[in-house]
Amino acid sequence: MRLAKYIAQRGYCSRRRAEELISLGQVQVNGVTASINLPVNPETDVVIVCGESLKLQAPVYILLNKPPGVVCSCKRGREEFPIVLDIVKVPQRIFPVGRLDSDSRGLLLLTNDGELAYSLTHPSQESEKEYIVKLNKPLTPDDEQLLTAGISLYNATCRFYRLEKLSEREYRVELKQGLKRQIRLMIRSIGKEVVDLQRVRVGNLKLGDLPEGKWRHLTEVEIKSLKERKRK
Repeated sequence: MRLAKYIAQRGYCSRRRAEELISLGQVQVNGVTASINLPVNPETDVVIVCGESLKLQAPVYILLNKPPGVVCSCKRGREEFPIVLDIVKVPQRIFPVGRLDSDSRGLLLLTNDGELAYSLTHPSQESEKEYIVKLNKPLTPDDEQLLTAGISLYNATCRFYRLEKLSEREYRVELKQGLKRQIRLMIRSIGKEVVDLQRVRVGNLKLGDLPEGKWRHLTEVEIKSLKERKRK
């Protein structure tokens, strides 16, 4: 088994983050600093990440309706902004799946299932994310055509895979990329600003009527639905 996959299965972090930690020399296998392509034997090898020996955890899946002003991080930075783990307090180590910037609100999945996190966030998986976006000015037909055709951002072509007008300045947007602050930067590139952004769906998981600032465990049906949509 690849080392990054092993770390993700143990619930320490996502597979992508595990690869970063290996590259930074923060992972040891049997007392030796590991390389990115190192295979491991789950039955015999001892893996230590950032000084912590890994143990298998029971999987945890939590849906949070994140309020604005809360940072999607498990560690507090220099600023004293609240982080998601100030709201969601469980004994297991969990981490947020994907990005939702501090100014935005809505659906945030937290888990210790690194493989599921990978399937929902890696660009190759094209996981759908749906948002309700309110702007300072309405979009013109030319704006809508440009946003759905594609805009150059982060050395990539970024586009809205779905754009539906709900009211004069409110739209339903679907992404399959989910790059950092993608919607805000795309809207800014056409001379307008996002004044409110709420994520309402990730894959088959919907926010529903969960109040802002509250969280709950996913149902078995929801967990099964997320896992079944994973690409092999």
